Amino acid sequence: MNRKHITTIAIIGALIFSTPNFAALDNPITSMVMNNWNRARNWTNNFYITCRDVGVLATIYATFGMYDFNRITGLDEKKLDTYDANQLKKAHERIEAMNTYIIKSSTYEPLNNFSIKIQGMIQQKEHNAQAAADEAKMMEEASISYDEATVIEDIKKMIAEKRAVQQKK
Repeated sequence: MNRKHITTIAIIGALIFSTPNFAALDNPITSMVMNNWNRARNWTNNFYITCRDVGVLATIYATFGMYDFNRITGLDEKKLDTYDANQLKKAHERIEAMNTYIIKSSTYEPLNNFSIKIQGMIQQKEHNAQAAADEAKMMEEASISYDEATVIEDIKKMIAEKRAVQQKK
């Protein structure tokens, strides 16, 4: 059994064993639990999904309002320019998963900043790739046009040599 299963069982077990008996409807604690059951279920589900998609430690940190770029994205913030567009897109998906399922509060602004930073890097990488492809195409076209010009010059020289030979006869 791995850590993910143990964590899931512990969370679900804690929720089950902490709820009072549902048969006691006149109990105010039971009424409170019944009213908040959906909210607790949604929070648990969102916590589990975020743990699965982003990571347990990053989710726990984010639950307490501490957002760590390296833990959430799985990338080193100082070396962002060394990653390719696919790695950056996967990191952005992790940020969006965290942003979707984390409890909204005033402290989740760093997630938006991380998202903006990663999106900028993705756009820059895609623009650089497109510019490199355009440059390669332009160089290829220039090479073809140069070769055509060379062939035309060679044909002109051959025609001039043939005329010179015919004039000598």
